[in-house]
Amino acid sequence: MQLSDKLRQSIGTTVATALAEDVGDGDLTASLVDADAVVGATIIARESLLLAGQPWVDEVFAQLDDKVVIDWYIGDGKPPKPMMSSANWSDRHAHC
Repeated sequence: MQLSDKLRQSIGTTVATALAEDVGDGDLTASLVDADAVVGATIIARESLLLAGQPWVDEVFAQLDDKVVIDWYIGDGKPPKPMMSSANWSDRHAHC
């Protein structure tokens, strides 16, 4: 998906605003996980859907921790098959 410079800038601004509101002075839930822990997640579609919002997900993790690695298996605007893994991400736990 090709994003205009204006849209890319808007994504960065809206993600920063949302994170500031959500995380504020710190993420209490994140403090329950050891700072040296390696964490990961997988997005799995249980039903047919259309993947939307990949640039926003990428921006959230870019702002939280630039060491996070996201492997997308399908592109934004593409439909995964049911029970197909759409993405994985991992890194050492980032405290916000």
